Amino acid sequence: MSYFIGIDVSKEKLDCACLRNKEQKKARVMECSNNALGFKLLVEWSENTTSLSIKELSFLIEPTSIYHERLVAYLYALDATVFMANTGRVRKFAEGIGVLSKNDIIDANVLARYGLMATKLIAWKPVPKEITELQSLINRISALEKELQREKNRQEKMNECNDAHPIEKRSITKSIRRLEKEIKSFQIHIRNHVNETESIKKDFDLMVSIPGIGEKTALIVLLILRSRNFQSASEVASYVGLNPIEKRSGKSEYRKPRLSKAGNSDWRKALYFPAMVAVRKNPDVQALYDRLLAAGKTKMCALGAAMRKLIHICFGILKHQRPYQVQLQST
Repeated sequence: MSYFIGIDVSKEKLDCACLRNKEQKKARVMECSNNALGFKLLVEWSENTTSLSIKELSFLIEPTSIYHERLVAYLYALDATVFMANTGRVRKFAEGIGVLSKNDIIDANVLARYGLMATKLIAWKPVPKEITELQSLINRISALEKELQREKNRQEKMNECNDAHPIEKRSITKSIRRLEKEIKSFQIHIRNHVNETESIKKDFDLMVSIPGIGEKTALIVLLILRSRNFQSASEVASYVGLNPIEKRSGKSEYRKPRLSKAGNSDWRKALYFPAMVAVRKNPDVQALYDRLLAAGKTKMCALGAAMRKLIHICFGILKHQRPYQVQLQST
């Protein structure tokens, strides 16, 4: 007997749905507040509904900003099995089973059913503190860089017109200088954090041994690979949304193979330009890219495969803890 409890998380409340098996049509549902009291009520309801202890239950939670974090940590501390849902995959799953409506209870139902039917869910484990600290530094510098670009765009637009007030010009110039200074400061903090943390420094040095992977990309890939307990490179590629998908029916092909794009779009953007470098400077990636072009694939299709190949290389290097060596094998 297997139970799965899907939880749709919002800032104020949790909507929960419990299914005993995939044949069960109607889930048992409950709503509670997203706080310590609500967590306690959730555990009591889960055990009463299933007649099982919390240690025997599985929960599937869709990440929502930071609002899921306390709940996940609470359930994990009680030895419950917790899975984190990939938002894109769950949405496509809902469409596949004909669920077109959307509200919190429906979403919880979909999560519970997805948990019962999915085959490659990865149980959640706490991310090491040094990784979460690195993540916070990178998130902040990313936000600063975006704001700097917006200010530069404003400055460029202002310079193209002659009716801007001098005070506005000075304000934008001052803002740009402040942001540039703060970005340099965070770059130093990140560099120090890497150098002072032995495990991160070792992984970072391994990452930058790969042709096509620069320092910035190395940090992002390191965060991806160390954020979850991935069992294979294919799982990582799927998580990031770089796995190819196609739709066929009989002899008809409705759509050319394409990337699933089910993961974080920022991560794929971070791999795009490194892949463009790798197809020129990384022998393994270049061989794959050239072979696909020779087979008649489009440049974008080949570049997507190059991004996926980079993920495979990075995963293998961190797994075996050895610097990059040319393999010239297809993936």
